[in-house]
Amino acid sequence: MQNPHIDTQLSYKWLHSGQLFPETEGFVLAIQDKVIATKNYRKYILKEKIETDTCRKCHQYPETIEHITGGCKLLAGTDYTDRHNTAAKIIHQELALKYENENCKLYWDRTLHTDKTIICNRPDITLLNKTQKHTYIIDIAIPNDSNIVQKETEKIEKYTPLATEIKEVWKQEKITIIPIIMSVTGITTKSFKQHLKTIDLPLYIHTNIQKAVILKTTTIVRKFMQYTDM
Repeated sequence: MQNPHIDTQLSYKWLHSGQLFPETEGFVLAIQDKVIATKNYRKYILKEKIETDTCRKCHQYPETIEHITGGCKLLAGTDYTDRHNTAAKIIHQELALKYENENCKLYWDRTLHTDKTIICNRPDITLLNKTQKHTYIIDIAIPNDSNIVQKETEKIEKYTPLATEIKEVWKQEKITIIPIIMSVTGITTKSFKQHLKTIDLPLYIHTNIQKAVILKTTTIVRKFMQYTDM
């Protein structure tokens, strides 16, 4: 992937670590290369005589591989959420082991109440260091490959109003927003490593998240492709 914001070495670590079966590795590369036999691919690339390329599940949008991995509304509350939560729990568990003590407070998926009404007030993880008066707002996203850089910017903008409010309400010295973003096939931005470093988490966390995300994505695609078109 030719993008100055992408960490190529981390993005393809799964391909060199030997943690996945060769069949799974090949399937992930096929997803990245967009050569999965979706209705859109069959109709416009293979030139099969298919009446429509509309998604077999939601029946609203073209059935591209991007639609399957991260754009079908019928998968948003189930498969995509499960993939997101799997990645988020890896971060939360590691933070709990490191920071759950009398000096720190760790919240999971908790609404943060402020004096002003803030729409986006429920990050995935909130880490409050009472000694340093430093709060970390940590939010995870697993977007499609093409949206990864944009999603990181969106997360920072999304939680900036909340950060401003809780700094005042909680009387904090500093608020840090940490977007943990990895694409559906493991593509990683160059800032990922720095974000882990900011909350003092080891780099192997990236490997664990990447493997979990890739396995969830391949399961989503395989299950989707077995679904009979109605």
